[in-house]
Amino acid sequence: GAAKDLNGNIGFSLPKEFRIERCAARANPTVTITPNSQSGDAGTSLTYSINVRNNDGSSCNPSTFLLTATAPAGWSYSFENANLQIGAQSSATTSITIVSNLNSAGGNYEFYVTATNNRNANYNGVSSAAYRIRGCSGSVRLSISPTFASPSSNVVPSASGLSDCNGKIAYFRTSSCS
Repeated sequence: GAAKDLNGNIGFSLPKEFRIERCAARANPTVTITPNSQSGDAGTSLTYSINVRNNDGSSCNPSTFLLTATAPAGWSYSFENANLQIGAQSSATTSITIVSNLNSAGGNYEFYVTATNNRNANYNGVSSAAYRIRGCSGSVRLSISPTFASPSSNVVPSASGLSDCNGKIAYFRTSSCS
C-alpha cells in the first residue's frame, strides 16, 4: 500500500510474491537420457537416467521443470521425481522406469521425455531413448536321423534341434515324425 515517509514522499511496497523478476534471457532446457538404448524381454522394467539443464541466463531465478513422458500404447512409466527445481545455468538428475507391454512384439521402440519450465510453458526441451524388446530370431537348426529309412527297416525317424528365442535356448526332440 501507499505510505508517506518523514519528508512527505509517497512510496509503495509490494509483498514478496509480487516482486518482479529481472530475467533477460529465458531459454529452452536441455534434456539428456542415458543410456540411449537398453534391451529387455516384453514386460520387463528398465530404468533410465534423465538429466535436465536449465539454460536460463544467470540473472534468472530458479525454475521448476515438469517432466512428462510419451511411451508406446499399453506401456507404463514412472519418474523418481517429476518436478525438478533447477537454478539458472545448473542441472538436476532423476530417473524414469519404463515397463513394456507383456504382449509387445520384439523390436525397437522409442519413448520421449519432455521438461517444461513452470515459469513459462513456451520453454521446454525433449529427448528420446530406445527400449529394445528381444524377440525370436526365427532360426532353427534341425536334424533328422536317420536321413533315409526304407519302409521295411522298422526304423522310426526322430528329429531334434535348437531354437533361439528371447535370448533363451530351447531344445526340442520328438520321437517320431509324421
